[in-house]
Amino acid sequence: MLYSHLPIFKDLYSLSKELLWITQRFHKWYRYTLGEKINTSTLDLLVYIYQAQSNKEEKRTHVMNMRILHEQLVLLIRLSHDLNQLSKEQYAELIPNLEAIGKQLTSWHQKISKSN
Repeated sequence: MLYSHLPIFKDLYSLSKELLWITQRFHKWYRYTLGEKINTSTLDLLVYIYQAQSNKEEKRTHVMNMRILHEQLVLLIRLSHDLNQLSKEQYAELIPNLEAIGKQLTSWHQKISKSN
């Protein structure tokens, strides 16, 4: 299966586009610190999906790295909200996407753990 057809890739791609748009509107200092870190994390997650699908031997490592990056992303988004860079509405829209991605990563990790 191609990585671009995976539900997690589609969800992450959609989240990445939304976060790129949102972080452009951060205050200048936060845009180049917090916003840049958020965007880098989401893009790294997309790359890890490709790597996990293309390199079966290291899939477990890539999935573990994705779970770490996902937790980092959740923390950065929460911090953005607490620093008033995300409105309550924006934060409320992002949380279901983040939870869905987290569930898919957990499922993927469990599947890999059972097969080994």
